[in-house]
This record gives sequence, structure tokens and C-alpha cells, in this order.
Amino acid sequence: MMRRILIISITLLFISFSTISCSKKKSASTEYIPSALKDYSIFQSGSYWRFKNETTGNYDSTYIAHGLSFTYNHEGDNDYSPILECCTIHYSGSFLQETYIEPTAYTLFFKGLQLEAIDPSPFLPAHFIELDPITSLTNMSTLDSMTIYNNKFYNVFITKWQRIRSSTDTVRCFSYFVKKIGLVRFERYENRTDTIWNLMNYHIVPY
Repeated sequence: MMRRILIISITLLFISFSTISCSKKKSASTEYIPSALKDYSIFQSGSYWRFKNETTGNYDSTYIAHGLSFTYNHEGDNDYSPILECCTIHYSGSFLQETYIEPTAYTLFFKGLQLEAIDPSPFLPAHFIELDPITSLTNMSTLDSMTIYNNKFYNVFITKWQRIRSSTDTVRCFSYFVKKIGLVRFERYENRTDTIWNLMNYHIVPY
């Protein structure tokens, strides 16, 4: 009889621990990419952008090559830390190669350059963010409108990414974004070398 009671007790204890463990795992919250950031960064396959390099006169047709890749991973090393929604988009072309979107940042990957272009937490003009001791991101003033070739864009959101390695080694990048279109202009200034890409035409498949 005592043995039977002991077995039942152990079984109930095991079930209790399992229930507690499951409930803890279920309690891990999920942080999604803000919808406001998605408006600037996430588009479907079939979208393309044709840019002109104003410095060299070269053109680049950038389109989404392999669709969208979403992942959901814990922020920390345990199962109880928040789960982050992240999205990677691969592009064709020689200009923009990849973008990585997470709840707190939008990162652009160019040839030989990786930069955080948007921090979605404030979306406020003149907001300064120190990314590390030598790198910063600043939200510039939003333009009411801007004309690039035959396209007129409204409410253009501009950010400035800057990395200062020394007094003679500084990289400054200005990114111009429009909702539902994405990047419309990109400026890079590095060691007396200026590179400006302007959007000429585009086709967007909304997310």
C-alpha cells in the first residue's frame, strides 16, 4: 500500500514539475518587428528598385532575390528570455546586398559596409543614439517632400550613421527613406570620397 502511495506521489510530483516547466516556457514573450519599421523595410518578392550612382554614372537594379526569411529566437541563452522576430532579405545587384530587420534595428549591408540605418524606438527628429564608442546614429529632420528625377516623395525620413576611427578616418552615411517604398537616396562620405545613389524607378509588392 505504502509503495503504491509513493508511486502515485512521485507521479503527481513529476506532472507538477512538467506543468510548471511548460507554463514557464509559454510565458516567454515575443517581441515583433514594429509595424512602423515594416513600412520602411519589408517588401515581397517581385519588388525592385533601380538606382543611379551620381558619382560614377553607373546604374544598379536591385530586387529581392530569395524572398523573406523570418526567424524567431530567444534573445538570451535560456528559454525564458524574450523571443525576437527577425527578418533577413537578400537582394541582387552590386548596390544593396542584404537587409536585416529586428524589433530594435534595421541594418543595411552594402559591399564593404554594414550600418544600422534605423532605430525604430523613437522615430523622432534630432534623436541621437550612441551605438558604440566610435559609432552613432542620428535621426535628421524629416523632409515634407523631395523630388528625385521624375519622382516626388513625401515625408522623407533621414538618418545619419557616423563612425569616427580617427581625425582622418571618418565615415558618414545619410539614408533617405519613404514609407511603402524604402530607401530612395543614399549618401556615403569617406576620406574625401563621395558616393551618392538616387532612386530612378521602382516597383513595390507590399508585405
